[in-house]
Amino acid sequence: MNGMIGRTVDAATRGLGFLRQYPFLVAAEIAVVTALATMVARAEELIRQQLAGRAAAKSATSHRATLREGLRANLLRPLARVAEVVAHEQPELRGLYRLPKGKTKHQTFRAAARRMLEEAVARREAFLQHGLPEGLLEELGAQLDRYDASVEQSNAGTRAHVEATAELDEVAAQITALLKQLDGMNQFRFRNDPEKLAGWESARNVPWPVRDTRGADGDPGAAAPAA
Repeated sequence: MNGMIGRTVDAATRGLGFLRQYPFLVAAEIAVVTALATMVARAEELIRQQLAGRAAAKSATSHRATLREGLRANLLRPLARVAEVVAHEQPELRGLYRLPKGKTKHQTFRAAARRMLEEAVARREAFLQHGLPEGLLEELGAQLDRYDASVEQSNAGTRAHVEATAELDEVAAQITALLKQLDGMNQFRFRNDPEKLAGWESARNVPWPVRDTRGADGDPGAAAPAA
């Protein structure tokens, strides 16, 4: 989540708390407060969606890495070893069973693994005659299906995060506009009550992150040396 958006939502939440303590009484004014509450609720929902999407993508990516290592070490490597023997009788297999490297892009890894499986299934009897373990091809197919599912889970999580982020930007802009509108209303409402006006201004204030302006020598205001 963008830090500025988080601070804006926090300010709106504080503002709503203030307005519950000092509510408006006119319907049109109440409608503005209701609109702000609706936008804050939507922003909070989008933040949860954003975080959940990021977590899902991260989890699926980690799971995919584990599956990939297992595929290479436990299934593709034994298959490639048998393919080397079969290739003496079927030369067209030479070069088809090179193991995908560890850092190969996952699309390339999937394509190479699927091709290796398909070629072995088409020559099942020859592979079995040369020592391919029973059930290896079935296990390879199942693991590749799991690998594909992990890719889709990662993509879905990323999509959810991106979509939530895009809408959250729009909602935050609406929240900012509503806070400005309410600020104008409260500036007039509390024009003769400095204490309540100060309370409102403190509540709706969106703090900016503190920047360290000290230079290399530690003096405030001294310019830091260029990198």
